[in-house]
Amino acid sequence: MAAKDKLKSPYRIAGLLVIAIGSFFLFYPHGLFAAYQRVSFETADQAVIHGNLYGEGEHAVLLLHGGVFTKESWHQQALAMAKAGLSVLAIDFRGRGKSTIGEEGYVLKLDVLGAIKYLKSTGKKRISLVGGSMGGRNRDRRNHFDIAWCG
Repeated sequence: MAAKDKLKSPYRIAGLLVIAIGSFFLFYPHGLFAAYQRVSFETADQAVIHGNLYGEGEHAVLLLHGGVFTKESWHQQALAMAKAGLSVLAIDFRGRGKSTIGEEGYVLKLDVLGAIKYLKSTGKKRISLVGGSMGGRNRDRRNHFDIAWCG
């Protein structure tokens, strides 16, 4: 068999595919394919908010991104919190990602209240909020939650 024919062998092509796919999984960042569930819920003003839900604990942490970020910005922190036994919901505020704008416009605290209502509907007993910059400022100050504000 000529060298040219060896390269066209179906076994050779299959072998190269196995090496390529194996290398992808070996060298790609850990946690890329980690389990999270894509969820969405409606707010009081009919915005549809999308989020990533990690973990299954009774204590939930709601992650609220800053102005130039998205729910994916919290991925590594969400993985660590879920590994520690927490349920974690990272949302995209209205107008970001697939989240839509509601009838009230950019009233982001409605997204937070909608996320809390969603988490309560799934049986979460305790909900803590963690926000970065814009995310830390957009909450309903009349409610008392465990809040950590970064930035």
